[in-house]
Amino acid sequence: MLLWFHVAYACRASPVPKATRTSSEGLSHSKPVDPTSLLLRFIRTKRGVAALEFALVLPLFMLIFFGVVVFGSVFIQKVGLQQLASEAARASVAGLTHEERVRLATAFLNTYASGYPLLSDERLAIFTQTSGDGSAFTVQVKYDLSETLLSSLGGNFFDLKTLEGKATVQRGGF
Repeated sequence: MLLWFHVAYACRASPVPKATRTSSEGLSHSKPVDPTSLLLRFIRTKRGVAALEFALVLPLFMLIFFGVVVFGSVFIQKVGLQQLASEAARASVAGLTHEERVRLATAFLNTYASGYPLLSDERLAIFTQTSGDGSAFTVQVKYDLSETLLSSLGGNFFDLKTLEGKATVQRGGF
């Protein structure tokens, strides 16, 4: 409410001071003005308060806005990686050996990774692992963030170099 009052007060029309007189020769002469009254008038005036408040608050709002945008983009990338890992693990179920499962998971990733928003094929890496007894197959998809805008702006503050998605499928039924 106070901000609205300052904006409304600053936008109202102010009268123009009548400090100048014109002589008969057309020359303009100013009436002498007391410097202390100018200083007091400057201190008491409310004009420009809205602009000052805007200048103080705008950087904070911009920081919050861009923080939400960056967080949203990283969140979308993380969800996409998790979905890629899950789908690649499901595609690998048809393989009978570890090598065949790796080939199926890699083929799925190479085929469908370009369809995910905000993910670049060049920065994706796939890692696979079979459990010791051979009953589970794990697909891990990593995404390199080292040369993105987030890592260059954040420096060591975010310490976010890679994102990863991981999925495990169980062998069974035969």
